[in-house]
Amino acid sequence: MKRDLNLFKDILINLENHPKSEFIGKFNLDGIDKEFLDHHLELMRDAYLIKGEFFYADNRLTWSSLKITNDGYDFLENAKNDKVWKRALEVVKEKGGNVSLEVFKEILKQSAKIMFFG
Repeated sequence: MKRDLNLFKDILINLENHPKSEFIGKFNLDGIDKEFLDHHLELMRDAYLIKGEFFYADNRLTWSSLKITNDGYDFLENAKNDKVWKRALEVVKEKGGNVSLEVFKEILKQSAKIMFFG
């Protein structure tokens, strides 16, 4: 299963738009398979972009009380700017197409700095 950075962005936007600080409910993500979503939530937890309660019941991942971490907000603030996001994705594509999440976060951060500071 491939990691989808656009899904990371969409999940964080959903969490940020939730009226309470802890997200309990369903994501508004059309066409996203539960297993694919759950896998990405685990990846995001492992990368300290989100935190919450994760446990397995009947061999299915269950989660509750999801929150965006400070690192998650930093990622999201850069990702929400469409010009910055698109530029970061273009840089990755130009340089070969695959990078780790940590490298992508740096590219995203640098893209934001270039946009705002030249």
